Amino acid sequence: MIKQLIMLMLFSFCYMQGTFGGYAIFDYKNESGNDRFDLKRAYLSYSNNISDDLFFKIRYDVGRHADNRLTTFLKNAYVDYKCENGDKLSLGLIGTNSYGVQEKNWGYRFIEKSVVDKYGMTNTADFGVGYSKSFGKVKTSVQLLNGEGYKYADTDGNQSLYLSLLYGESRLDKNDGMNLGFVMNNNPQADDTNENLIGFFGGWASNGLRLGLEYNQFEVEATDLTEEATSIYANYNLCEDWDLFFRHDINDLNVDDDVDADDLTIIGGVWNVTKGLMVAPNVYLEDDANTYRITCMLKY
Repeated sequence: MIKQLIMLMLFSFCYMQGTFGGYAIFDYKNESGNDRFDLKRAYLSYSNNISDDLFFKIRYDVGRHADNRLTTFLKNAYVDYKCENGDKLSLGLIGTNSYGVQEKNWGYRFIEKSVVDKYGMTNTADFGVGYSKSFGKVKTSVQLLNGEGYKYADTDGNQSLYLSLLYGESRLDKNDGMNLGFVMNNNPQADDTNENLIGFFGGWASNGLRLGLEYNQFEVEATDLTEEATSIYANYNLCEDWDLFFRHDINDLNVDDDVDADDLTIIGGVWNVTKGLMVAPNVYLEDDANTYRITCMLKY
């Protein structure tokens, strides 16, 4: 796979006008008295406007495998076709519409995933087709996907339906404004059960302050499992080079049992050292132990 990626890069550099980019996430952490360095994630992507109506993107994702090896996956490979009425049709291995805006409301993907992604309630990319349409400030997106996610081929012949509705500004990490949104996934399983996600979110940003709130409910039909995950977060631009942030998650694996929900609080700051480099000292406060980290993101 690496050889093919290098050949693609060389071909694109020589014959095509496009853009290479990506980022890598490094951290140093002290967890339960143990210190270690780690590479959490690395992405490499290439994108190009093939024509006025057609956009192409391919992205590779390097992350930890189940046995803790660093493994390369193809995360995205798709085209966006701009329709004559301004709508967008997406085909291929596409990013799902269930988490992207929330991730930008939170703003610090390199420190921690958005809550719906962190607790495994949705796939972040999958094989299929999507259609996006705007009605003024209201943006809609519907996707028909395999349901297994980007790491696996289709195994059961069932397709999943992903729906999102957004009112307002989609990039609060870059622009002032507000948004309200709703996401829904229906993922049929081979054993005739359905995995359903319903999520609500909102955010607001003005004068260097950004606030956000999420609530998500994940249900497996024909079982007693109903999981809930809530997240609230705030970011303040202290000065030109420093941001301060706070986030609190509550994750209840089964709302019908008597087991207490898990609480996670993340606090810290982000130092924008120079263009392309951010350094974030932060601490994870959990019931069983605290973890102290310095997380770095290098954009290229």
